[in-house]
Amino acid sequence: MFSVPRCLSGFVSNNTLIYLQIINLSGVSRILEQNNPQVLEFGFPPTLAPSLEALCTICRMVASWVQTSAEHVVVFHCNGGIDRLACVLAAYINYSAIYDG
Repeated sequence: MFSVPRCLSGFVSNNTLIYLQIINLSGVSRILEQNNPQVLEFGFPPTLAPSLEALCTICRMVASWVQTSAEHVVVFHCNGGIDRLACVLAAYINYSAIYDG
């Protein structure tokens, strides 16, 4: 089984975990929350697209996080395929083109 906390610990130390913002696009994960308090839960049903309101919220949160420091990193976590991840990333790319543009 793939371990997100173990994977993250491979490229960051405990001192730099404060620079990570994890956005969970799957169901609530206590394992993610145990290892990093900076977890935002957005549990989307696997067969449905996220609502426009949820996409806008995620885009605003990501933009706010990465603009506050050059060291801030956003990690998206998604179980069971990349459909939700692709939708969120496409929304953020368009959001940043409009608002950062």
